[in-house]
Amino acid sequence: MAEAKLPSLLERHWAESALAIGAVLIAAVSLWVAYDTMRTDRMLLESSSWPYLEVYESDVRPPNPMVGTNAPGLKLVVANEGIAPAKLELFEVFWKGQPQRSPWQLLASCCGVPIGAGGGLPAGTSLHFSSANGVVLPTGQQIAFFGFEQPQSAAQAVEALRAHLSELSFRYCYCSVFNQCWLVHSRFGHPVFNPRQVSVCPRSRSHYETSTPT
Repeated sequence: MAEAKLPSLLERHWAESALAIGAVLIAAVSLWVAYDTMRTDRMLLESSSWPYLEVYESDVRPPNPMVGTNAPGLKLVVANEGIAPAKLELFEVFWKGQPQRSPWQLLASCCGVPIGAGGGLPAGTSLHFSSANGVVLPTGQQIAFFGFEQPQSAAQAVEALRAHLSELSFRYCYCSVFNQCWLVHSRFGHPVFNPRQVSVCPRSRSHYETSTPT
């Protein structure tokens, strides 16, 4: 009876090598599919987590009966009109191209209100955030960087600023929860609908602060 022919050493070597190569290829394809799926999922999440910040004048609160029924008011806000939270990491304000470091300096530049103890403003000025510390804005929320409601004695300053809001410009940078960041240069009343994406927000050259001058 004829004996069964055993595979040679070389044949076994090639068979084992082919199996090993096949296993490596299958593993590589599986890894690629997993990576591509993860990348696609992340892209979908990022596309659905898009903040968009805009600066505009917001309606002030109803007049305070204690200061009269015709109390003038002005409130300028940064608002998140996007579909995800925004981390505001940089916010700068300029009047006719000159940096303004506080609401008091802005009022002095635009309207001749003196900067001094208390800022030269009547009591009740409403100042809400300092860009130096950063702020997180949920979608649909806004925060005022300048705003007050005052007796008629402040009406002239309020109207002077309102009449020249086009002289205001801004430089601000914000990031999504995925650390996608956008840098914006804009003038008041001219929103930037396609802000420039940057890898990281730059450092501020002129912080806009809300601490009361002394």
